[in-house]
Parts: sequence; structure tokens; C-alpha cells
Amino acid sequence: MANNKSIDDYLESRLEDWAEWLRGGNFVGIGYPRQSTLELIRKGMIIGANQACPPVIQVNENAEEMEKYICEMAEFKPIMAKALRMLYLDNISTKSHAKKLNMPRSQFYLQVQMSKQWLLGRLFSKK
Repeated sequence: MANNKSIDDYLESRLEDWAEWLRGGNFVGIGYPRQSTLELIRKGMIIGANQACPPVIQVNENAEEMEKYICEMAEFKPIMAKALRMLYLDNISTKSHAKKLNMPRSQFYLQVQMSKQWLLGRLFSKK
């Protein structure tokens, strides 16, 4: 990632992947009680190799990592996390998003940009 454009593209790709994964209902591995790995094992949905397999639940480590960071963000900066979730998960206009958050559209965009910067900091702080 040589320049800001590629970093922005990288983050956008990660966010789009996260949103697609989340909209698909694939929550295994991040602790949602009814779909956690331990709960699936308890229900007998994860079985041995010699048995017939039920439909596989997708695991997307990158999307799960993004969800973890966005949940972390929600603890400290709930408006930023909510604006980001709304932008990527709700299929309505940004004007409607801003209205739901009781803020001008420019403030909504600012919250989204700040959330993206926060995520970049988290993504690259571990490397």
C-alpha cells in the first residue's frame, strides 16, 4: 500500500466485504450465542469427517476482524460506529441516515470519515 489511494481502496474493500458478510447472516466465530461455534457443536451441527455434512456456515476472518473492531469502536465512539453501520448496512439515502442520527448530512459524513480513520489505526497498529 504505497499511497493513500491504495489504503483507502483497501479499507473500502474490507468494509464492503464486512457488510456483505454481515448482511448474509454469517456470524459464526464472533460470539453470537445461537450461532457461535460452541453452540453449533452442542447442537450437533458440526460433525465428524465420516458423517454426512450439513450446509457449511461461511467463516470470513477479515469480516469478523472488522466486526470486532467496529464493536470496539461502538464502546468508545458509538455515534461513529452507528454512522458507519448505517452507511454500509442500511439501504437508504445519506440524508435519511443523517436525519435518523439527528445531525446535518455534513456531520454524518464527518462521523463516517472519522470512523474510517479509527479503523485504519486499528488495522495497521497490529502489523
